This record gives sequence, structure tokens and C-alpha cells, in this order.
Amino acid sequence: MPFDPDVLAAVPTTEAERLLQYGDDTTNYDIAHIEAVRDAIETLGPEARFCVEAIFYEGISYSTLGKRLGVSKPHAWRLARKAIAELERKLFTNHAINMRYKVFDNWEDAAEAIVIEWDGTSGSQAAHHPHIEFYRTRLAKAVREQEETPRLLIIDLAYLAVNELRYRKQWDAEEMVALLVRKQRDYGHNNILEFGHVGLMIRLCDKLARLNTLLDSGAEPSNESLIDTWMDIVGYSVISEMLFMNTFSLNLKEES
Repeated sequence: MPFDPDVLAAVPTTEAERLLQYGDDTTNYDIAHIEAVRDAIETLGPEARFCVEAIFYEGISYSTLGKRLGVSKPHAWRLARKAIAELERKLFTNHAINMRYKVFDNWEDAAEAIVIEWDGTSGSQAAHHPHIEFYRTRLAKAVREQEETPRLLIIDLAYLAVNELRYRKQWDAEEMVALLVRKQRDYGHNNILEFGHVGLMIRLCDKLARLNTLLDSGAEPSNESLIDTWMDIVGYSVISEMLFMNTFSLNLKEES
């Protein structure tokens, strides 16, 4: 049976269907979490999507899945687990899923999910002055004119920074998470929560302006390195995303 996403968005006609969509809260008719799952599945690659739909919507066995894919049962199991792990990463960084199910119970895991997601979808490419200036100008405009925080723009900036770090062979997702945890342990919540997204956008503008100045002059930085600046950009972007997902206020593991 092929997967029909329209079924998920349909108005429930039986008690079982209502529970499937809304849970046991009779007053809650928010289906954003279901739409999030549907959208996440649609972004999977063809093989991963085939595995997820076959396992969850058709309920077939791994033996049958293997026959359809032309592989052994153990290999079908490995492909399915890989597809499910990819889907989990996408869902764990989705606002609707986090708000409804509170996926994370500590700061580290919430930050790590974002870093891993960006690590898996980034490339390797040097950033150029026009790119940096575009993001600086756009963020500065959002602050000055009190615009809604440009979430997707900040995520794109994070990808730019990860690509640059990987291009310079300085990117390590595990070290990025460890660095974020160390800084969070030192600074705590209040320095970010005091000014929220506005404060983060100003910090990002400062970092981007620094990069532009150093690239224009060709001078060696006298304080933090260019690598440190790019790492800070990733860090502030992760924190911005955590604010959107309402996970930044979580405690670190040892505090939970």
C-alpha cells in the first residue's frame, strides 16, 4: 500500500483515528506534529523514504523489504535503521515535534541534535566577502527595523560557517558540541536570555564584520583566530535555533 500523506491530514472519523492524530487531549486539534513528520519523510532520499514508508505504513517484514530492495534481510535491516536514524535527526530539530513531545531533557542533547543535522547536510566550500557581507547586512537590517528574526537566514549562515571550517579542515562536529557545552557551563542561560534573538543577531553581526575587516586587510588577527570566529558563528547559530525550539533553557546533564 503506497503512503498517502493526505490520510494524515484528514479529519478523524473514529475514536482510534482521533487518538492517532491528537492523543488523549480532547481540546487539542493541532496537527503540526503530523505535518512535521510528513514533511520530514518527504525530504529523505528515495531509498530511505522507501524503507520508512514500507516499515511504518505498510508494516512489512525485513525479509519482504530485502526482497523488494534486492538485498539480504540483514542488509535491509541496516538500511532501515539508517533511514530511521536520518528521520529522527530531522524530527529532533523540528519545533512542532519538540513543543509537543519535549524530545530533549538536557542542554547537551538538544545542541548535539542541531550540530549533527547541520554536519550531515553541509558541504565544503570557502566563503567569500560578498556572502559574508550579505548576511551581515541582512541581520543588521532585521535588528534596526525590529523585523521578525530571520530563522532560515541564520541557519544558512551556519551552513556557510560549517562549509568554511570543513574547507579549512577544521570542522569536527563532536568538538563543536563539546565547545558549546564548555561555554554554556561558563556563561549559563542569562547572558543569552537577557536579549534573546536580538542579542544573538548583534553578536553575529560583530563576528561577520570582523571577518570582513580581516579579509579586506589581509592582516593576521591579533586576538582570536579566523577559525575561532567561524566557530563562534556556528555556536551562536545553534543557540538561536535552540531558542526557536524552546530548548535553550534546559539544564546541562549534570544539572538535570
